[in-house]
Amino acid sequence: MFGSKENNIGNKEVRKFMKCLRKQFDEFDYESGNHIKITLTKKNRSGEKITLPKIIISKSPSCGNWKRIKTGDINRILRERDIPEIKLN
Repeated sequence: MFGSKENNIGNKEVRKFMKCLRKQFDEFDYESGNHIKITLTKKNRSGEKITLPKIIISKSPSCGNWKRIKTGDINRILRERDIPEIKLN
């Protein structure tokens, strides 16, 4: 999934964030344009595979706390779907 096009998907912090997401989800896919659209799939507590709504990230976020905000958004969606929350470094 991450290959030669990995270097074209935004700044270093965005790539690091995406790698952390990839490690914590069962399925991970993304589309890259002006923004990065990430599709995530993970099993809930009862074992069903749940695909989350697309997460959109700017290629070069201007806000310094964008990672905390996106992690909070993802965890809110996970709680609503009875999936354990994630922790990112």
